[in-house]
Amino acid sequence: MKPFSTALGTLFDTQIFVSADLYVFQLPGGGEARLTSADINLTWGGYTYLSGSPRIDRSALSQKTGLEVSTVKIDVYPTANDIIGDGPWLEALQRGFFDGAAVTISRAFAPAWGQAVTGTIVLMAGRVADAKFGRSKATIEVNSWTEILKNPMPRTYYQSPCNNTLGDARCGVDIAAFAEVGTITDVVNASIIAVNNGAPAGFFTYGKMTMTSGLCNTETRPIAFAGGPAPGGQEFILQIPFSRPPAIGDTFLAYPGCDKTKATCQTKYDNLSNFTGYPFIPAPEMAI
Repeated sequence: MKPFSTALGTLFDTQIFVSADLYVFQLPGGGEARLTSADINLTWGGYTYLSGSPRIDRSALSQKTGLEVSTVKIDVYPTANDIIGDGPWLEALQRGFFDGAAVTISRAFAPAWGQAVTGTIVLMAGRVADAKFGRSKATIEVNSWTEILKNPMPRTYYQSPCNNTLGDARCGVDIAAFAEVGTITDVVNASIIAVNNGAPAGFFTYGKMTMTSGLCNTETRPIAFAGGPAPGGQEFILQIPFSRPPAIGDTFLAYPGCDKTKATCQTKYDNLSNFTGYPFIPAPEMAI
């Protein structure tokens, strides 16, 4: 049984009440939306949950016990006037701003419509696993936080590559200090572009680039390859294309990557003291 307050228990005893869903969307890059399935705006915990802005609905909750992942599909019908963060809902979905967004679904109860909410029960909390969208509708799939428990354990493996992620607490590298400003000099498509910066070939491979102007402003994409001759500089091939092709002259910030080898850690970042790989482990076929 899900916990609820004494006041809510008293309301349940009357057997006369109304209820509606409350939704909280929190984007990783900033931006929040609080919506309700009720026909009127609802207030709870000092926040206002908007009705029909945009209209929202969901599937039945797939709730499971233990460590199994619970799931739900949320249908959103945004208009051009419905804003989350700094832009329209559909644009935020197209740009990938909802990737990994935190979602909380609660059930609010009140004695009658127009009266204050007595209490809420959290039905599910998790993060966005997938989002599909058309011209007027978006379907957002949410998995419960127990999905995180699928991450590999233990955290550190006896392996040749470093166990850290570049820039995390254990790595300690300040990647912002290595960032470089660049300008797009040519565009093949949304994932292959030529750029102008002074870095050597390969320096930004496995890194990322964040657009700072143009139609793709604020979008960030991982770089699969950086190098090779290109007009005015070198070529970036992105793992995930931008939501639309950027334009020549658009500016960006490029952050370097790491191939997790000892040599890169030492020569590129001078960070050998935090290297957590084991490059001298014998290959399995050499074991006795």
